[in-house]
Amino acid sequence: MADNGVITILKDRRMVPFQYFVILFCIVSNISDGFDSLSMAFVAPEISRDWQVDPKYMGVVFSAASFGLVIGSLLFAPMADKIGRRPVIVVASGFASLAMLGAALSNSVFELAAARFAIGMAIGSLIPSLNVMVAEYSNEKLGNLFLSLLHVGFAIGAITCSVVAIYLLELVGWRSVFFTAAGVSGILFLVALVFLPESIDYLISRQPKGALDKLNKLFGRLQIPLLDRLPEVDNVARKRKANYSLFLGPALLIPTLLLWLAAVAHYFVSYFKTNWTPSILVDAGLTDATAISSGVVMGITAAAGNILMGVFSNKVGVYKLTMLAYVMGAVSLVIFGFTSANPVLLLMAAGLVSFFIQATFTGTIIGATNFFKPEIRGTGVGIIIGLGRIGGIGGPIIAGVLISIGWDRAAFYPLFAGICLLGAVAMYFLNGIARRRASA
Repeated sequence: MADNGVITILKDRRMVPFQYFVILFCIVSNISDGFDSLSMAFVAPEISRDWQVDPKYMGVVFSAASFGLVIGSLLFAPMADKIGRRPVIVVASGFASLAMLGAALSNSVFELAAARFAIGMAIGSLIPSLNVMVAEYSNEKLGNLFLSLLHVGFAIGAITCSVVAIYLLELVGWRSVFFTAAGVSGILFLVALVFLPESIDYLISRQPKGALDKLNKLFGRLQIPLLDRLPEVDNVARKRKANYSLFLGPALLIPTLLLWLAAVAHYFVSYFKTNWTPSILVDAGLTDATAISSGVVMGITAAAGNILMGVFSNKVGVYKLTMLAYVMGAVSLVIFGFTSANPVLLLMAAGLVSFFIQATFTGTIIGATNFFKPEIRGTGVGIIIGLGRIGGIGGPIIAGVLISIGWDRAAFYPLFAGICLLGAVAMYFLNGIARRRASA
């Protein structure tokens, strides 16, 4: 077997139903994450009125989830390289359900911010492992497409949350949106606990106790001949701890920093856009229902951006295509900032922003997933997502402060466009590194 493992066989062979099940579970989990993450944005106008919350404090509530995402991505996501992808996904799914329940029962800004922090911590732990599982259970032909579909799941979650929020807010109130999210996460926790397998890449590269039995059980489902012994692997790599010092070495430092810069640029703009767009549209004169419906528009266009990135990234080159997406994202932000207060034009502009900004995320994560080797992949992707979330903390807070002191769209949207261009610069240099690495 090439590379001493079944990893190569999975990449080269036709996929079987069990692989599709694993990938589908990950996509559905990300749909739930999208629902959880976007729920706050859609209920924020009603909470602001009920509790009389100043915009700068609501910005802190928005950013609390990003703080949690940083902690989850940096401290807990790397556990996937030590104890496996499956335990991290199971525990994070259960914790997300409890955290959403806490949000539903909140009675103050402090309690809501604490619940949002816990939700962010759960999602931050979960997303890197979902990306890794999809990459590791896909073949070479469909891998990037499935990663893009995983991120489409997040957009579908946003659409679903928008539709559900429109009806639940009118009929029951904002707490019901959080209760719904808690129930969905709880169901996914049970499915993961009973049916989700471990990653084959993890079992081969780390070879934990009982790895041979687990591999053969998986091989039966994957229609692969059983093994009589574990494949030989690089013993140094197998014992190597996927700690942060590895990413500070000469081989990984520059690519890691560039991927981190791209992720910061994405999250800074994306979390501002996601959390504040409904409120900005309300301030522009749109009704609450029309503003919330922006979630449907942004979700559909985000899904399109994800899919097109997955389809064309292999043909064009993931770093080149992602660079273009960052540039066009900056252009679309400027367009939104100067669009007149017309509901149709504003929704179209919001959709354009969402299309390009979500494509940048898919491209950045595909680039990170492909760059890092299996034994450090969970940690590497976790670092990129975790440190990138620093941008997700800053974006909503800065927007809240600027809105609070009286800045209008035409003033602060170009600022966010400039941040987006930093991601384009990072991808330009990453493309050069990728070409040199391929020719080495």
